[in-house]
Amino acid sequence: MRIYMYLLIPLLCAVVSSCGTTSSMTPDALHDTSDKRGTVADKLSAALSDAEKTLASGLRTVEQRQAYAAQVGRVTALWLSLTKDQKAVLHVDETYRLETRIPAKLKFDELIPADSIKSRRLKERLTREGVGAAFVAHWKFTAARKAAEPFMSEAGYLVPVTATLDFSKASGGRRRATFSIHDPRESRTVLLAGRQQPLAADFTAYGEHLLGMKNVQMKGIKALLHSSEYMDKLGLLAFESPDKNRIPLVLVHGLMSRPATWENVINQFGADPEIQRHYQIYVFRYPSGVPVIFSSEKLREHLGTLQSILAREGAGMRGRNMVLIGHSMGG
Repeated sequence: MRIYMYLLIPLLCAVVSSCGTTSSMTPDALHDTSDKRGTVADKLSAALSDAEKTLASGLRTVEQRQAYAAQVGRVTALWLSLTKDQKAVLHVDETYRLETRIPAKLKFDELIPADSIKSRRLKERLTREGVGAAFVAHWKFTAARKAAEPFMSEAGYLVPVTATLDFSKASGGRRRATFSIHDPRESRTVLLAGRQQPLAADFTAYGEHLLGMKNVQMKGIKALLHSSEYMDKLGLLAFESPDKNRIPLVLVHGLMSRPATWENVINQFGADPEIQRHYQIYVFRYPSGVPVIFSSEKLREHLGTLQSILAREGAGMRGRNMVLIGHSMGG
């Protein structure tokens, strides 16, 4: 395993072969909403009708795009309240057949509207103008998930996504409503109503949400002075499942510090399309009062585990190459 270590680098720039596009899946389960939560189903039918009218009116102006995003957000909330099966096809009264297209690798329990997350900690709110409703996809932490996902933190997994709705004819007199969730780090445009449109994105919301979660952050000074109380926090952590198509980029904090010291760096990296295309961000968290030889051995151990996981998934050279960026004692 070749590991390149840097103390601080102002610019990360590397070119490797581009990663594969996210696959989408067409649902095959059929659900009729008429026999459950009829009031919600009625609201969903009305929301789909409003969204279709909004899309038909055009997406040329900022106001039109905002109206469309609001309707997509409304449909999303109703869809989540009606079914736990994210692959399901919903027959909404006699008007709509609601189908979903969700990236195969995306896992989530909830979709948090990005505009509901306030800017408090990060220096910049990095967004992209376009169409669709921006969300944070949150897959929550559980002990069972942690056992299968060794790099999951107490916060679970958090990633930026953007939802869109498109409409077309379907059989049986219904209209087909296609609800799609996109990874805006991989897709910059989307086809809606027969036209390519720029895809909206909020790359900062997931970081703000993470930083606002209680009982997740490690206290830097306390972890230095009382390291034995924070040994359960030690480990290599990721914001999403390891991706075999991207090179691990590992950030290591220093003395009296914690991963949050990288918060603005991660925010900038997360909005950079080249970095996101080729690299996946990890952080190594450790109480800095433990001997350096111990924490460095644990880092090597966790990197070896990551390398093994990526190798099993067929990562090839991407799994054997890593980039480490260290700050202070972390370097």
